[in-house]
Amino acid sequence: MKSAALTLQKESLGSNQRDAYAINARLTFKYSNDLRGVSETIEGDNITVCFSLAIKRASFQLSFSSDRPKVNPAKFLRLAKIAHHSPIATMLEITNYVQARTSFIMSGKLEGSNHKIGLGGKMAKSRKSSAKSKIRVPSVNIAATVSPTVIHWEMEPVKQHFANNSKSYLEGDVFVESDGNTGRPVSACEIKWDAEKANSALVIRGSVFVSMEDLAVEKIRFADDLGHAVSLNRLAQPDSSGRSQAAAFNPFPTSSAKQRFVKQIIRKHLVSQGMEIQGAYVEICNAYT
Repeated sequence: MKSAALTLQKESLGSNQRDAYAINARLTFKYSNDLRGVSETIEGDNITVCFSLAIKRASFQLSFSSDRPKVNPAKFLRLAKIAHHSPIATMLEITNYVQARTSFIMSGKLEGSNHKIGLGGKMAKSRKSSAKSKIRVPSVNIAATVSPTVIHWEMEPVKQHFANNSKSYLEGDVFVESDGNTGRPVSACEIKWDAEKANSALVIRGSVFVSMEDLAVEKIRFADDLGHAVSLNRLAQPDSSGRSQAAAFNPFPTSSAKQRFVKQIIRKHLVSQGMEIQGAYVEICNAYT
């Protein structure tokens, strides 16, 4: 929840629009320095494992089903006004300024009737000229695809298109229409569900999936209860009998080894929470309405 949070709500569009609903999804991403877990040393002392976590890219999916397995929801469901479902690409204009500098040199000699006076120095003048041109590049960091019962969004960081943007991870609200410094929430979609003909209730499930490669785990540190750093070779390492013994070597000789270790823990934690696993992709949060 500290790096990605999701809530879903189905809201009626009013008595004038029978069986019509807005699906409001609050999906927020952020860079978090406050991820932590607990381990212990060989002596049995508690260790806090701290790390930061950001999500480089992710996908969000809304799926619609009936609470009666034999009912095909596509026959009674209509999807409309899907957020971020736009033409192939939104083109963004960028103004490119080019500045040129030109110069010219003046020299000469002034002569009198009885003597000559030479202009020993040279005078240089310069001037600047600038021109601007506009280029258009695609700016598509959220894209949606739609089937009769599934809406799928894929989210990329803005850095994908702007080399001077330092952010390479997702941050902010997905379903918010930005307007200056304020943001107006927008519905993920609107639907019509003919519950009377379907003779069943509609089940809506939202899921956020992330590739393990796109979990940016950094600033991994081990500390005791007083906040002092703990040497890695003091961590309890289970042997073949299940008992803990001190490690004879540093189990994490490189930073990438530490990252792999923490990612394995994250994956196991998500499995224990009932999240779906699809190969290298893991579900990091879900919601129902």
